[in-house]
Amino acid sequence: MHMHPRDPGEGLLVLPQDGARIDRLDAQRKRPEWLSEIWSTPGTRVLRLHGRRARLSGNRLEYEEATGPLPESAVALGAVDPAELPDGVASNRRGAAAPVHVVTVAHPKPADDAAAAGTTGTTWADLAFAGSQLTPLDAALLTQALAITAWHARTPFCASCGTPTEVEVSGWRRTCPNCGAQTFPRTDPAVITAVLDSDDRILLGSAHRWETHRYSTFAGFVEAGESVEAALAREIEEEAGVVVSDIRYMGSQSWPFPRSLMLGHFAVAADPHVARPDGDEIRDVRWFTRHELAEAAEAGDVTLPTRSSISRALIERWARDVDQPRPPTPDRLPAPVRTTARRVPPRPGLRPTEPPRPRPPTAGPLREDSSADETARLHLQLLHRTRPLRHPAGRRSARGDPGWPRRGTAPGRLHAEGPAVHPRRGRHRQDPGHHAPDRLRRPRRGL
Repeated sequence: MHMHPRDPGEGLLVLPQDGARIDRLDAQRKRPEWLSEIWSTPGTRVLRLHGRRARLSGNRLEYEEATGPLPESAVALGAVDPAELPDGVASNRRGAAAPVHVVTVAHPKPADDAAAAGTTGTTWADLAFAGSQLTPLDAALLTQALAITAWHARTPFCASCGTPTEVEVSGWRRTCPNCGAQTFPRTDPAVITAVLDSDDRILLGSAHRWETHRYSTFAGFVEAGESVEAALAREIEEEAGVVVSDIRYMGSQSWPFPRSLMLGHFAVAADPHVARPDGDEIRDVRWFTRHELAEAAEAGDVTLPTRSSISRALIERWARDVDQPRPPTPDRLPAPVRTTARRVPPRPGLRPTEPPRPRPPTAGPLREDSSADETARLHLQLLHRTRPLRHPAGRRSARGDPGWPRRGTAPGRLHAEGPAVHPRRGRHRQDPGHHAPDRLRRPRRGL
């Protein structure tokens, strides 16, 4: 069994579900009899939901043993390490350290504390308020159970023809018996952003649907055909009136209310003075320093999001990173990159003050129909080289030195009827003071 915990990575947020190991067993749960088999397997545990709440005992979820017939609302969540479950569920009946299967069962009627009467220390709690108190495994299982059961409650009928659908794949697919359309659990991506300014303050907003003293970061759904970055910039400008840049991804969190995937970011406001609420969703926006926000929260003037949410994780990361460098802002951005050519260091053998000379492109044989201008251009390139050039068919002296064209050869006639010229090792010295010679000098003997 392969169970890999989520690694938040360097610099990313640490969220309540990080470290949970759940093997969803995708290949096995596709078998029609899989859910019935694990329900009857000794050691299988059941996570019961009443509405949006689960039963807690202290800071752990309560898991029941799977007994009786298989409920219609049962959904397989996956297999977990028995050592990570509460006491009494650490091993199955056979005493083996095999993975334990967890199944969730939803009950539509909300439960209250009276339903747990007679059980000391047992309460019913919601993920939004109890998630930070749970272990990573409990938080991940409860999140998964709430998301999948909410999907079943909202999609009982086929979206194409309206026929009641049938549950398949151990609760992870609904199929229409009439038209054959298949429906899978839906997840809606949403961006959530902590906006900072050049003074490293944070911008928080209070929504109309909240209490007047509750403030949080800004969030919104990614619309159809929209990128995450475009949705982030649009939501911040719509709700708070500021234009942001320097967007930095910080992590994601599944938020099953009812089916969101929150993508957390930091962003920097270009002009903090233009911040204002939209009046529709947002009632008020305020800039806070770390000291101001700490004092307001301690005095009860500001209520922050619950510790279960990624919004609170973003705020706490900002409050904790006091010694981190401030994010770049438009008035402190580095100078733009120049588009001029970079100075290339001189090649070995050249004087430090002499700029490197470009190598001429490799030329093929010059044909008789080559133009005089092209021939003259190649001739000038050859004259400015620091290495001797020779004609492949030129004569050689007894010492092996290459032959050279006769003095006074016109530039337009240099090798115009011969094959290509090629460089050769060695050095020669040009006529001093002659910056644009029209002929080559024979190298002196002994050089």
